[in-house]
Amino acid sequence: MSTGVFLYPIFFTLIEMKLGFVTLLSNKLEGTDVLQALASQQADVEIAVEKAPGLLKVPASAKKLFYDQSADVVLVFAQLSDDDRDALALVHEKIIDVEVAFGKYVFFAVVGDDEWRDDTSLQIVAERRLDAAFKQILATLHDIAQPPTSPTGGLDALAPVESTESTAEELTNIGEEETEVKPLF
Repeated sequence: MSTGVFLYPIFFTLIEMKLGFVTLLSNKLEGTDVLQALASQQADVEIAVEKAPGLLKVPASAKKLFYDQSADVVLVFAQLSDDDRDALALVHEKIIDVEVAFGKYVFFAVVGDDEWRDDTSLQIVAERRLDAAFKQILATLHDIAQPPTSPTGGLDALAPVESTESTAEELTNIGEEETEVKPLF
């Protein structure tokens, strides 16, 4: 039973990306359908799915998506019990190694067993977490894809300009147009 995906307008330019999605075999809700509905709002989002046999295998699954599937970013969806919280801390440490090794990001959407009572509430919580993670991914990739700008909003000061040549006369006249400096007192 689906309550529908929370679809919000995304105010970013459309981004072409290959999204790796890791879901755990122990998840009651896989989450792939929810993510595909979110990704359908974007023109060029391809999803590659990897099912991890357990929480501790998530870093290996993320590596597999980066290496074998050429994923641009990975999203991990996990439903966890209170006992899994310690293991999640270990997985976060290992994921940092994966991010550094590949120079790409891994995001998490986690639902605790204490956050839902039935299939409907699980669906709602999962949709909200996946939606938030997907928006974070788009925001991050959007920031990376933008050309660098100066604080004033113009092009970067280090960007090449059309002509950097100046005549000798222009160089000698620098500062002549300045106004007279008046004393403060």
